[in-house]
Amino acid sequence: MTDPKKSTIIQLQSKHSPKPGSSWLSKCVYVLPLLLLLVGCGWSLWILWAGMLSEPKYHIPVGSLKFNSDLPMWDEARAEIEKIASQAEGRSILDTRLIPSLREAFLASPWVVSAEINRHFPNRLSIQLDLRNPSLQVLSGGYYWLVSSDGRLLSGHGLSERREGIVTLFGVKSYKPFVNGKWQDESVIGALMLIERFSEVDCPVEAIWVKRNSFKKDGKIRETRPYFLIRFVSGVEVYWGLCNIDDLQGEMTFMDKWSMIQKVKSIPGLWKRGLRVDVSTRVGGYWTVSTSSVTNSN
Repeated sequence: MTDPKKSTIIQLQSKHSPKPGSSWLSKCVYVLPLLLLLVGCGWSLWILWAGMLSEPKYHIPVGSLKFNSDLPMWDEARAEIEKIASQAEGRSILDTRLIPSLREAFLASPWVVSAEINRHFPNRLSIQLDLRNPSLQVLSGGYYWLVSSDGRLLSGHGLSERREGIVTLFGVKSYKPFVNGKWQDESVIGALMLIERFSEVDCPVEAIWVKRNSFKKDGKIRETRPYFLIRFVSGVEVYWGLCNIDDLQGEMTFMDKWSMIQKVKSIPGLWKRGLRVDVSTRVGGYWTVSTSSVTNSN
């Protein structure tokens, strides 16, 4: 005989048990409107943002860009920097890709070491550039090539005439690197080192000549390491010898040779144009210094 109470309980459980899938449907009823609201808000914001991007008052006017740092005197650098800066003209200050793309373009230039770019609403940019300047002009292939202090080729266009105010290097036989590449020639590296060291002792260089001697070994003609003849702005020339950029054993250091030159400079009336000093010769195991007169260098 069936217990009526148990039967009643079973019937109540049956009446209140959810239908298959009803829980998922009830969640959708609450979630779907929320999703539609979020999509609608996102679409509205996108339309608003697109409208602001096209708003003329946020566009950078043509010719309005001004640099916080002075542009260099080199025409090649000025033209390249202004060309890069013009990429921002007409674009919206709100464009999230504006500053990254502009900074990337500046840093791709061999003239630019670093670039700092800031927005100023409604339509202005400020650009701070750290620039390279040429330390050397290398005569190669009939043209003068501008090179920075770290050996970087600054321009792909050689100069037909020598520029005043930049040290000139003659006698380089190697091919020039690609633009923004570094000149790996030992003579270029050595010349840059000498320019830097002589600037530290306040004896500016005007020009450097690279010399090499040939010799025969194993049936082949070989050349010695480059040695240098230096002309200072004062007109005095120094037959320097090897640059000794890698501390060769048996070679004098820069300061050793400089101390020998200072002894010559201390002689009254001797240090003037037409004087040539030789600190590259070793006699009987001792380094010597000698002087002579010269009218020109070739």
